[in-house]
Amino acid sequence: MHWPHCCPKNSTVFTPDIRIFRRWQRLSANYEAVVAALLEQEPNEWQISLVHQGEQNTVYQGTAAGQPAVAVKHYAERAKAEREFAVLQGLREFGINLGPEPLALFAENKLSVMGWIDGTVMTHAPAVHDETLWHRFMAAVGASGEIPYGPYQKLIPSQGNGYFSPGDMMDEIDRTLQNLDANHPLYETLIHLMQRVREQVVPTWNLPIKIGLCRRDPDPRNLIWDGHHLLALDWEDADWGDMAAELGLWSAHPAYEEVPSSHWVWIRWEFGRLTHDPTLVPRATVYSRLGQVWWAVHLTAQLADREAEHSERVKLRDRYLKRIKTIFPAS
Repeated sequence: MHWPHCCPKNSTVFTPDIRIFRRWQRLSANYEAVVAALLEQEPNEWQISLVHQGEQNTVYQGTAAGQPAVAVKHYAERAKAEREFAVLQGLREFGINLGPEPLALFAENKLSVMGWIDGTVMTHAPAVHDETLWHRFMAAVGASGEIPYGPYQKLIPSQGNGYFSPGDMMDEIDRTLQNLDANHPLYETLIHLMQRVREQVVPTWNLPIKIGLCRRDPDPRNLIWDGHHLLALDWEDADWGDMAAELGLWSAHPAYEEVPSSHWVWIRWEFGRLTHDPTLVPRATVYSRLGQVWWAVHLTAQLADREAEHSERVKLRDRYLKRIKTIFPAS
C-alpha cells in the first residue's frame, strides 16, 4: 500500500484516501440546551440517553429533531474536560479528523459537547493478514504525531506525562512499584526484576527521536471503525512525547497479546517508513519490552488484595511475568 506525501501544513505522512485529513466545519446547534436537558434544568427538544459510565467519565448521547446527534461527556475532573477539548481543537485546527469534533465546553460543569461518531467499536486487534486495517491502526496512532509542538504548545501545553526516553518509562514503573505493599508476595520479585531492567536498558537515547502528540491510550475499545477509517476517543491524557513510545505501549497492551511478535516487527518497520522516522524501530522495540514490565507491575498493584476476585487478570499478569523472564533474563 503506497501512501503519497499529501497532507496539510507540510505534514508528510498519511494519505487522504482514509479521510483522516479534512477541513474543520463546525456544526451549529444550541448546545446550552443540550446541557440544560442533561442537568434537567428545563425540558426542551433534546433527548439524553446514557451510553457509558466509568470511573473517570460518563458519556451521553443527545438527539433532537433536525439536529446531528452529539456526545455529552461528564468528567470526574474539570482539568480533564479542558484538556480533551483543547487537544481536539488542536487536532482539528491542524487538519486532522482523528477524533470527535469539539463543539462546546462547559468547564464549570465538567462537561463537553462533541460530535457523535457513528461506527463499530473495535474490541480486538485486526487479523494478521488484514494489512489494510493495520494501516488504519497505524494512522490512528501516528497521525497526531505530525502536529508540531512549537505552534501548538500554548493550546496543548506539556503536562510532563509523555515518555521521551526509556528512563522516563522506568521511572514511572518504579513509582508504581513504590506504592505496592512490601509484604506483597511479588514485591521482591518485581524489585529484582526492575534491577535487571535497569542493568540491561540504557535510560537515555543517543539517537534522534521524533516528538509528537501521543494519545497514551492503546485500548482498541476506544477506536471507532466507520467502515473507512478509525477515529479515536478519549484524548484527555494526551501529551507530548516520543512517538516510538506510543507504538511500543500499543504493542504491549493486553488486547494485542495474540498478535505474533514477527508481525510487530513488520509494523515497526512500516510505521517508521510511513512516518519518515529512521530510528523508530530500535526505540519502539525497547519501549515494547518495557511495556511488558509496565503491565506486570501495573496489574500487580491494581490487583493487590483482590486477586481472588479477578482470576483472569491474575492469569494475564502471570503471562506478562513469564514473557519478561525471556525479555530480561537473569544473569
